[in-house]
Amino acid sequence: MLLPARWLAARSAWSFSAATAPPCLLHSFGKLFASLADSDLVLGPTEDGGYYLIGCRRFDPGLFDNVAWSTAQVFAQTQANAERLGYRIAVLPPWFDLDAWKDVERLLAEARQGTRLPEHLAAFLKKLESGGWACQRARPAGC
Repeated sequence: MLLPARWLAARSAWSFSAATAPPCLLHSFGKLFASLADSDLVLGPTEDGGYYLIGCRRFDPGLFDNVAWSTAQVFAQTQANAERLGYRIAVLPPWFDLDAWKDVERLLAEARQGTRLPEHLAAFLKKLESGGWACQRARPAGC
C-alpha cells in the first residue's frame, strides 16, 4: 500500500508501521521520533529484508522508485534510494514479521521470556496458547 505522493509531500513528518510486526512497536515509536530529530528517514528493518516501520521528515517520490515490494530487497532498495536522494538515514534494531505460524510460535517464546507485547496481542496469544480458540497448530490457516 502506497499513499499518494502529493499526500506524503504535504506532511512535514509521517510514519507507518507494518501490522505484521506489532510487538516491536512498543519500543520502536519512541526511537523513531527521537531519530527523526537528526535524520530525514528512519527505517526499522525486518529479518526477511523488508521493514516494520518507516518514518520520514521530508518526502521525495523517488524514495520508492523501483522497489520490488514483498521481496527480500525492499529494505536495501529503499535505503539505496534514500542515499541517492541525500537523506540522512537512521536504522532501528531489526525485528521479525508475523508472516507464518512459525513466527507466532517464536513470538510466544519471546513473550514467555519477557518481551512486552501490546495488550490486545498479549490477550489474544494467551487465549490462543491456552486452547481457547478453535484453532490448532496443524491448521494455522484456519485461525
